[in-house]
Amino acid sequence: VVDRYGPDLKGLTNTVLAELSKPITPTVKPPPIHQLLQPPDQPLVEPLSERELEVLQLLAEGLTNQQIAEKLFVVIGTIKKHTSNIYGKLGVSNRTQAIARARELNLLK
Repeated sequence: VVDRYGPDLKGLTNTVLAELSKPITPTVKPPPIHQLLQPPDQPLVEPLSERELEVLQLLAEGLTNQQIAEKLFVVIGTIKKHTSNIYGKLGVSNRTQAIARARELNLLK
């Protein structure tokens, strides 16, 4: 049947059949490079600084941002920046989630 349509169709058919006979390998997306380079005991993309850990501990103790600022002798804006950084590093969006995630990772005393 292929021969009566000429060599072009026969060549194309052979090419298509050759491609279809190749094994199909699934495409697996590799993990992000930061996960490959991360030490096994540190599941965070970027570790929390000592100050962020200190703020996180005080959050877990139930202190407000104002109370934390007073305790650490900084302005409240600094504490808000620390909490924002903590949320980003822990992959959470609020104080409750941050504390829960910190407990999962054994970051709290």
